[in-house]
Amino acid sequence: MTFAIFAAIVGLYIWALSEAKGRFTWGDSAWLNVAIHVNGVPYVNWQGGPESSGQPIHPTRQLSMRPPIFEFATPIPGTYPPWYDPAYWNEGVRITRSPRDWAAAVKHQIRLYAILLILQLPLLFAFAVLFF
Repeated sequence: MTFAIFAAIVGLYIWALSEAKGRFTWGDSAWLNVAIHVNGVPYVNWQGGPESSGQPIHPTRQLSMRPPIFEFATPIPGTYPPWYDPAYWNEGVRITRSPRDWAAAVKHQIRLYAILLILQLPLLFAFAVLFF
């Protein structure tokens, strides 16, 4: 019974998202995160590159190189549309499957979590002292 309720809710979500995107999907965050964190594609205002990552279909319009000024008035309304729907602005990105890039991304994440853990050790110690 629980699985049926879960499947109904998820099915409605997938249906609504697929209708909005015009293709079957349950989300675009996975490929977008790989493109950003593994392949080095910028999170916002991607204009193409690195070379193996393809070209954006809907890039933000760059008005000036120095300083970098971008325009994105249409077609998505909002205060800052590249954050509202990053999958739209990054459509066209190709993911390259390079073991070297994956290893570098994993190494970076391990280093980041180690630093966070070290920074939190005094707080964890304080909680342990208060607990005991």
